[in-house]
Amino acid sequence: EDPLMQQIRYLDKLVDEVARGKKMTSILRGGDRVGVDPTN
Repeated sequence: EDPLMQQIRYLDKLVDEVARGKKMTSILRGGDRVGVDPTN
């Protein structure tokens, strides 16, 4: 798969997490895994 598309999908997930109110620092630190269902 195209590396650019992988990066775009990753950034899209980051934006979704931030939009849900999660702090960017906790997302990047690994406190909240991107792509994991937050209801679990």
